[in-house]
Amino acid sequence: LRDVGAATDKAAAVRPHRLIVAWHGVLTLAFEAWPKRLVELKERVGSLPEFRSSPENFGTRWPKATLAALNDDAPPLTPDQLRELTELCREFDSALEGIGEVPLA
Repeated sequence: LRDVGAATDKAAAVRPHRLIVAWHGVLTLAFEAWPKRLVELKERVGSLPEFRSSPENFGTRWPKATLAALNDDAPPLTPDQLRELTELCREFDSALEGIGEVPLA
């Protein structure tokens, strides 16, 4: 994997889009799109023999980063908890859009 990552030596940046409550209450930061460099890196990693046998899940294709998750033994969010958490996320969306591009180091 180190060799695959070394091949991507140019800088990339992401643009925050919105906070999303994903599957099982996972809090994620969604980006507008994956930068071309990261798409190329994902393709190279996906072509390695040790990753070919396990197809990528739908949720991992989204351009996002995980911020927080519930413990494995935590009960699922209730509809009211999900609604409240989603409303809190919406309050930050406009601030996220004002950030602009964030360089990845």
